Amino acid sequence: MTSTDPVKASIVQCCHLMAHKGLIAGTEGNVSARARDGGVWMTPSNLNKGK
Repeated sequence: MTSTDPVKASIVQCCHLMAHKGLIAGTEGNVSARARDGGVWMTPSNLNKGK
């Protein structure tokens, strides 16, 4: 496992939770997080965040 795997897993978990609670609508916007190494991870636009 690399140091970024927990960041990616957290983004996926966050997207699913927000979609389940109705806080995001399908393909709108993005979710981002900063890794400990300073890198920034974000979901692409036009991606269904609930799947």
